[in-house]
Amino acid sequence: MQQLIQWSGNVAAVVGILCCLAAVSVRLSGSYYMPGDVEVMTVFTLGMGSMVFASLAKLELLLRRDKG
Repeated sequence: MQQLIQWSGNVAAVVGILCCLAAVSVRLSGSYYMPGDVEVMTVFTLGMGSMVFASLAKLELLLRRDKG
């Protein structure tokens, strides 16, 4: 179970970072929409949510490690 939480946290962190970087780069180019007519803020919010999930997964691992 701990390996599943660790793996999903790592994947969520990478996906979140990539989404945020993509959204920021498109926004800095002057566009409000990504290819496929997806709004940049939607992708940025998805990235932030993914990183929050990754942080909570890592926190859960730390709490389980302290219990024994």
